[in-house]
Amino acid sequence: MIVDMLRNVWREEVLSYRYGKQVAFFALFAAIFFGGYQGYTWHKMTREKAAQYAVAEAIDELDKANYYLLDAKEQNIQLAQQYLKDAQLAFDVVKNSHGSSDLAPYALAFEADIALRQGDNKTALELLDKAVNAMSSKDMLYGMMQIKRALVRIDTADVAGGVAELEKYAADKKNPQADTAAFYLGYYYMTADKIADAVRVWTALRDSMKNVDKQSAVSPWLAIVEDKLQQLGA
Repeated sequence: MIVDMLRNVWREEVLSYRYGKQVAFFALFAAIFFGGYQGYTWHKMTREKAAQYAVAEAIDELDKANYYLLDAKEQNIQLAQQYLKDAQLAFDVVKNSHGSSDLAPYALAFEADIALRQGDNKTALELLDKAVNAMSSKDMLYGMMQIKRALVRIDTADVAGGVAELEKYAADKKNPQADTAAFYLGYYYMTADKIADAVRVWTALRDSMKNVDKQSAVSPWLAIVEDKLQQLGA
């Protein structure tokens, strides 16, 4: 599956890249501690704090499942499946008890991850649709959620729809996650043996960085993309 493939890419290449750990940490930090902005009322702050604790507990169960999934022994797989069920129940608590929280859409997204691990791509896509629809376009991870939904769409046999979404997100100059969309789109094309399209997408990403003045604004994917382009002779 394309999502499994990209998960391996994330582990083997992205996390080994010097910016990869920062990107992964930022995404997890934002998912757990999103909320509590200055100016919120005391009620909302209290509500968000309670939701944060609930999400953190659910993620803890999911982390345990991920730990045991690393070892393919039968007893560990059984433990992993149990922890996945526990995590799903915990995220259900977040949805049911903290449905008005800013974290509620992320509970849906994590449940989509669980569905993917259980091989239920259709349910995962439905959950991601709900998550995206429940989020504000101003949410810092809104674009990332759209990208993930597009990748899952590819895995649910809607390849054309998923690829079209990634093309759209990658080409949108106002999209702060355009570089991430381009990275995954190019990787999809490469694994699908559509080398010309991979080169097109990644070259556009590389070229878009030429006029970037601040080092902090350079895409964290750039070094990986440049290496891949070199391997492809572009």
